[in-house]
Amino acid sequence: MLKPVEGQKAIAFILGGKKAKVELSGLKNAEECIGTLEPGYRMVGITKGQFSLIDIVKALVAQTGPADLIVCTWSIGIRDAENVDWLLSQNLLRSFRLLVDRSFQLVNAKNAGVVRAKFGTDFIRSSNVHAKFFLLGNERWKLVCRSSMNLNRNPRFEQFDIDDDAGLFSFFENFVSEVWRMAKPGMESRRGIIDPPFKASFGGITEAGEVALKQEAKKGGLPSESIDELDGLIGELPGLDSVLPND
Repeated sequence: MLKPVEGQKAIAFILGGKKAKVELSGLKNAEECIGTLEPGYRMVGITKGQFSLIDIVKALVAQTGPADLIVCTWSIGIRDAENVDWLLSQNLLRSFRLLVDRSFQLVNAKNAGVVRAKFGTDFIRSSNVHAKFFLLGNERWKLVCRSSMNLNRNPRFEQFDIDDDAGLFSFFENFVSEVWRMAKPGMESRRGIIDPPFKASFGGITEAGEVALKQEAKKGGLPSESIDELDGLIGELPGLDSVLPND
């Protein structure tokens, strides 16, 4: 059962009810960890980075059939963009929308260029984003995956949760729709374009939020963790860019 919880300038959902499938694995692949989907499916997993977010997408879409994909992430790898493009070309994905952090093209212009070339501007939005999740939905399935993983390969301990729940799906979809409606199409990094819709969304911004944005701007516009995490969140392992989508 989903319970809405409302607060000042925020809304959340509390999940309860069905017991989740639990996996703690350093060896299993995405398909083995996820197992067989069933209505109301729930899963909580921790990995050692042996598979990535796109591998979870591919494992799920193999069971759901053609579906629409929405990804919210801090960074994207070239291999992962190629995989999404391949899934679209094979009609395994019916559509794709990407919400990415404004710093992405500042810290990895090469990857940003590949993403822009493959998906254009209509299906991309940028904002002040650190949330990481994807939605995979069709007429039968409403899958929501929340994860520590960005849309790139990262050989570290990672966490992910998956739920088949229409209410939870709508909650995240409404968030994306709000950002999509207010943000400029395409990939953008300029604060003068990013910050106004960010501040205006969901009823405004708190005083503490205003202060945090100003402090971030003084540091050159990158989130405080950007420099610390470049080796993992943005960096690609040697050779991974050449991996074919169906490998």
